[in-house]
Amino acid sequence: MSIETKAATTAQVVNGTSPNWCGYMITGPQGAFQSASATWQVPQPQAGPGDEYYTLATIWVGLNGSLVNPMCLTQAGIDVNDYKDPGQPPVPEYEGWYELELNNNTGDIKLDSTRYPVSVGNTITCLITYLGGLTFNINLHNATRNWTFQGNFDYPNGTQPPAMNSAEIIVESPVMAAVNQTGKLTNFGTVTFQNVLVNGQPIGNFANQATALTMLNNTTQPPTGTNLLASPGQLNGNSFSVTWHNFGTLR
Repeated sequence: MSIETKAATTAQVVNGTSPNWCGYMITGPQGAFQSASATWQVPQPQAGPGDEYYTLATIWVGLNGSLVNPMCLTQAGIDVNDYKDPGQPPVPEYEGWYELELNNNTGDIKLDSTRYPVSVGNTITCLITYLGGLTFNINLHNATRNWTFQGNFDYPNGTQPPAMNSAEIIVESPVMAAVNQTGKLTNFGTVTFQNVLVNGQPIGNFANQATALTMLNNTTQPPTGTNLLASPGQLNGNSFSVTWHNFGTLR
């Protein structure tokens, strides 16, 4: 994931662009961030790009997504994918997952959908907490279905300790494994993140450390027309929204 930043806007938030992330990244010095959390409702996929398609989106909370070596990105969230065969109705796919990503390696681990079911409208809360050393606690809670997935997870022995210099609340257009390309973005409408906390404080308290990431199909082109895939709304205390605009291309 690459990020380009531009001049600061009002409230000292910096604008940035990404080919696959949309939302907010909070950055600071090494050791600045110990936890991040947010609550949202699982969106209903809208009409797709034609009579046959497979679109992808994933909504997550994480720590350590900034481009620092090693990038120990610890994250968890919910996939919102949409599949359609020609002449058939769309089939939305919802799935919980978590990941301990190390320098862009290690794929996400899907939760058992029978034990941890997810459907449209479910209220999800995700909390990622750094416990020290190489250990993180991941807590993913579905209030609607009354389940919680949680546990302590460790990076491999010998890994350089994580920098703990960033926190992320993101809607992502993930890589489609079969072709190793970023997939077309599911039309999720608007996702509103509520009770967004970093180190237990409202995300708005970190406006002067925030980068608002706009997702572009091509980050070298302006954020207009079909190049604009998703955009973040302004920080509003402890909440903000992400709005879908276009599907994009395999890239």
